[in-house]
Amino acid sequence: MLSALLSDVTQTKRNDLYRYSRITGVAIATVYFNVGSRTDRRTRFLITQALKAKTQLVVSRLSFLECWVLPLKSKNAELLDCYDRFFRLPNLEVIELDANVINTATELRAKHSSSLRTPDALQLACAMTSNCDQFLTGDQKLSVITSIEVVVV
Repeated sequence: MLSALLSDVTQTKRNDLYRYSRITGVAIATVYFNVGSRTDRRTRFLITQALKAKTQLVVSRLSFLECWVLPLKSKNAELLDCYDRFFRLPNLEVIELDANVINTATELRAKHSSSLRTPDALQLACAMTSNCDQFLTGDQKLSVITSIEVVVV
């Protein structure tokens, strides 16, 4: 049933996960808990496949901020707990925002200033500086980036 929900592109990407060693993206966490949505089901499926393939999942430290704001603001302890459990997954590596990441993000923003916001540049820079194979996102605008394979879920 779940595979029927996937687009042809996502289906292809799902099969390709076995050839990747590291995938990252804000969508890994933020879309993961958009419960009940089509994107949620796709992202959960991709993450499950990645974990089965022993693929290293990567998120930036910025993902914590992006994920925790809504449940803290709305006092949704259940959602906050879901994110906390997600961020403790065994195959999840957290990339810190160091000088190398900031420099890479700055270059990305300079090159794509009309289409790339600073948080997106930081997320992409974390992926690129940590040698990720793919960047998962829910933002179609990021598909213009060619420095890393961007997968829109």
